[in-house]
Amino acid sequence: MQSSEYAGSYTSVELQKTFRLSWGPKGLIAEKFLGDTDLRLTPLESDLFGLDRSLIKFMRGTPGAITGFKRSKTPKNALLR
Repeated sequence: MQSSEYAGSYTSVELQKTFRLSWGPKGLIAEKFLGDTDLRLTPLESDLFGLDRSLIKFMRGTPGAITGFKRSKTPKNALLR
């Protein structure tokens, strides 16, 4: 998985907010995603990342280009098996 391909700006019309993801030495970073703090996304599987007790799932269109992402909250310990 090449995390740098997820870097970029994603705009939510509903939330009237642009989310910025950047790639650097610490990996994929959500810039000021939940306030004033930058958060590191943890790769879990292809197009799926963990972020502060949430999951970020990237969506792809044709021909496989990333078109956006969805965030869903996870219950505590949901990722533990």
